[in-house]
Amino acid sequence: MEKRIIFATGNAGKMREIREILKDMGLEILSMKEAGIQAEIVEDGRTYEENALIKARAVAKEAPDDIVLADDSGLEIDYLNKEPGIYSARYLGEDTSYTIKNNNLIERLEGVPDEQRTARFVSAIAAVLPGGEELTTRATIEGRIGYEEKGENGFGYDPIFYRKDRFSVEKSGNFWLAEDINAIGKKGWDAACERVATWAILKDKNTGKKFFFLNTHLDHMGKVARHEGASLVLEQAKKLSENLPIIVTGDFNAVPSDEPIQVLTNPSDPRHLTHSRTIAGFIYGPEWTFHDFGKIPYDKREWIDYIFVKGNIKVLRHGVLTETLNNLFPSDHCPVISTLILE
Repeated sequence: MEKRIIFATGNAGKMREIREILKDMGLEILSMKEAGIQAEIVEDGRTYEENALIKARAVAKEAPDDIVLADDSGLEIDYLNKEPGIYSARYLGEDTSYTIKNNNLIERLEGVPDEQRTARFVSAIAAVLPGGEELTTRATIEGRIGYEEKGENGFGYDPIFYRKDRFSVEKSGNFWLAEDINAIGKKGWDAACERVATWAILKDKNTGKKFFFLNTHLDHMGKVARHEGASLVLEQAKKLSENLPIIVTGDFNAVPSDEPIQVLTNPSDPRHLTHSRTIAGFIYGPEWTFHDFGKIPYDKREWIDYIFVKGNIKVLRHGVLTETLNNLFPSDHCPVISTLILE
């Protein structure tokens, strides 16, 4: 019987990551459900390692000939005495959305200064091998808790981590790509997923210049949602930017000739944006950004990720990065990068 790896989780986000990490092992990688295992698991350990082993052992009993992996992870916020810690998944109830959990933690940190918002994400992995050998390992990543949810591609508590850079945040917020932009977690129009836009007015600490920045992710299925989402981005950027230079980035799930990109770049609309690649002094990289972890043939890959600009912004360079680490892509999309100067 060919060996398999069974990961003791039903979390789709974790399965996506573990498959990408282990794809070069040449083994079938299954979730508990995919392996037909429905073990009742009570996570009553006192450490991340204990909980990971509890899960791995339970699944290994049902699949003794397979390699079984399990993890337990959590967010530790120093100001909250390292809460939610090992109870992160069950914080406020297992069925409570992470948007609600994130916002609750942010509310509990209201008024807490930046230097006291230190936190870390802890993850422990346990393995039970055929024959019964058990292994564990742990890793952490340090960070700080932000003041609002940000980010598009994370799951769980990922969206509220951030690192300071050369910019200070003057104002910030978000809105939902839906008929009611304030309806938290609402799917808009014919969208398959909830979609949000995050924006900020940033000040360059070196020059004192300010600009408006917005990042979003249009729906991958809903045609109406992509069109309306693009229109909403234009409308809100105009409304919120305070006549500052504008930078809009994101995965728009549309090629340059598709309607959403035409909406955003229509020169007859005074609000229109410009694809930074089209005005860059120097461009490099391929003419595509989406490759699905290298699975899409080169001649079928498409450009769906953009950096748009408006106002007094000079685009020096624009590129698409295709580098890998140990033949692993960091994402199913290529990073897109522009060097910009506020004039």
